[in-house]
Amino acid sequence: MGLEPDFLIWQSHEYQQTILAIGLNLGVALGWIALRTSLQRARLAE
Repeated sequence: MGLEPDFLIWQSHEYQQTILAIGLNLGVALGWIALRTSLQRARLAE
């Protein structure tokens, strides 16, 4: 009938949250690298 058991709904939700957490951490890491690179280039330009 197209109805999913409750555990599949929660399992899907957990997967989504895990992917979001990985994405946020990756974004923070890449942002930190970009900031550090930008600061190094600014120092070299001086």
